[in-house]
Amino acid sequence: MLSTENHFWAFSLTAYAKPHVADCCLQLQDHYDADVNLLLWSIWLEQQQIRLTDARLAMALELIQRWNTDYVQALRNLRRAMKREFAQDLERVAVVRDNIKQAELAAEKQEQQWLESLAQGWNVEAIEILAGENLQVYLDYLKIPLAIIEQVETNIW
Repeated sequence: MLSTENHFWAFSLTAYAKPHVADCCLQLQDHYDADVNLLLWSIWLEQQQIRLTDARLAMALELIQRWNTDYVQALRNLRRAMKREFAQDLERVAVVRDNIKQAELAAEKQEQQWLESLAQGWNVEAIEILAGENLQVYLDYLKIPLAIIEQVETNIW
């Protein structure tokens, strides 16, 4: 059974800092509307020996979708719009953008807490889950082309 501490957040910070992971996640986010938290969550679940199924993914999407759209993405879009709109004056708005980024990170952390809590009642698999197996479930849901999936798996694993 998983503890109530936010181990997923700690995992995400470590994973995201690895070479190529951040770039890969952001490309999937920007080009395929992937939720970086769900990308990382699928990998974290593998490390917990918890299999991601279509049904479990649907539960996770239902749990976080509105929060992600209304708050996480809204904050990200605001921060990015400020960067574009005030490119020549970026230093003057840097403090505001940084505050928005901190709010965005806090919203993502809340999303991760919900995802970790959701998985607490799920059974640990008796057989080993292959690296990338859970990630494949989420990437298939997003209908990402196989060539991109192979590139993602190469960069993340």
